[in-house]
Parts: sequence; structure tokens; C-alpha cells
Amino acid sequence: MVCQLWHPHSLTLRSTGRCAIKPRSAGDLHVRKSMFALGWLGMLMIVAIPSLVIYLASWGAMAIVIAVINRYSTRVSITVRLLALFKPVLLAWLVGIAIFFICGVLNLIFTQYSGNTIFRLFPFLQQISSVLIFYLFLKRRVKTKLGEMTIAAPHLWAFGVALVPMALLIVAAHIWHANSAFS
Repeated sequence: MVCQLWHPHSLTLRSTGRCAIKPRSAGDLHVRKSMFALGWLGMLMIVAIPSLVIYLASWGAMAIVIAVINRYSTRVSITVRLLALFKPVLLAWLVGIAIFFICGVLNLIFTQYSGNTIFRLFPFLQQISSVLIFYLFLKRRVKTKLGEMTIAAPHLWAFGVALVPMALLIVAAHIWHANSAFS
């Protein structure tokens, strides 16, 4: 049996006579080669366009959630315009691309192969950063309709609305993994 291993200093394979590790499948090798064949711009396009679509959908979803809160809540209102809400959406998208790029550089430096070891941190870091960006944007825009609010109430309302993009990111990630498992 011939075992194929990635040579750490090049993109070539070397064969050994005995195999101490599980041999890689042809599909796995094809995926690893194609990741390097795409280059940095191609890998960024893999994440930039789909995440832009997801963040635009989250922009619409947050606008709907804010409109529902403003209409039906008797306690609070969130004073934000639709175009002003686009700024944190754009910022979260750019931060997500930067996190992907940083994870890619760290993966290349520390792992010496095209595996996705450090890339596994990307979804978690992207979700945390987007919740933080939206929370910081919304916490000063929560206003009371009747009387005084407790100190925690604006923070909880802002955090609840900020979770909308995170929920969309999680759903999109599960759909992506479910579709890639069957293809």
C-alpha cells in the first residue's frame, strides 16, 4: 500500500512504502489542491460574496425586527434609519473578510499544509464580531416609550436585535455544510 503525504515545503506529494496514517482519498487531495490553486483572491471571493449576501439579508431582517419592535412594543423603541443600519452591516462584512484573511495567513504560517485547522475558528470569530458590532451600534439607540427603564433593559434589547445576524450566519453555515455533504 502506498501512502500519500503532503511535503511540508512544497505543494507536491511524496509516496512512502509503508503507511502509518490513514491514506487520503482522491477527493480530499483534489480539494486541498484546489484550495491552493484558487490563490488568496479566489479564497477571499469564496467568503466575500456569500457573506455579503448573508449580511444584506441580515440587514433586511434587522430592519424588520426593529420595525416590529417599534410598532408593537409598549416599552421601547429603537431609533435608527434603514440607511444608518447599513453602516454596521458593511463594517461587519469587512471585519468578517479581515478575519478570514487573518485565519488564512495564520493557517499557512503555523500548519504548513492546506488543511482547515485554524479556519475552524473563522465562523465563531465572525459571529462574535458581528454581534459585538451590532450591539455597540444599537445600544445607544434604544429609547423608552413610558417612564424610566432599568439599566439592563436597553442592553438586553440591543443584544437581542444584534443576535439576528448571528442566527442567519448559523443557519447559512448549516445549509452550506448540509449541501456540501451531499455533493
